[in-house]
Amino acid sequence: MAEISSSQIGFCGLGAMGGGMAINLARLGWTIHGYDIYTLLVDKLVKAGGRSAASPAEAAKAADILILMVINSAQVDEVRSIALYYTGNMISELE
Repeated sequence: MAEISSSQIGFCGLGAMGGGMAINLARLGWTIHGYDIYTLLVDKLVKAGGRSAASPAEAAKAADILILMVINSAQVDEVRSIALYYTGNMISELE
């Protein structure tokens, strides 16, 4: 597996799980572009060194890697569609 050293990471969903992961990566020096419908969660990421994304599309456009930590499959499908439309890249998924 190739080492990832300078990738931009996008996070959509900054709740209990996604927020913790994104904040920890930001504190380790990774460039994190975070989006959540609750702006207070985005503010927490920014205070930890992350960057704010105004929409899922903005997080996807800024990122080499996009991580989705959303509630259900409908939200996954929505964010995947947005990312594909704005970036032209497919999102791989684990099943």
